[in-house]
Amino acid sequence: MKTTIETLEFPCEIKKKLKMKVSMGNLEVEFIDGHLIKFDKTNLSVQETYKIIVNNKHHTLIALLYNDEDK
Repeated sequence: MKTTIETLEFPCEIKKKLKMKVSMGNLEVEFIDGHLIKFDKTNLSVQETYKIIVNNKHHTLIALLYNDEDK
């Protein structure tokens, strides 16, 4: 079975808002794009969520962002 993987770019408006908030604190933020995985010759697909990773010296927070507008 063949698959097709499309990269879903992280939403810019969310990046801008989070970067403003994070710049005030001692935090590092990383944005990871999502993916849309389609199975050829079927009507099935899987969406891998966007990920936001926020770090400071002692803790790490991983948030998953799901956007259902890409369906």
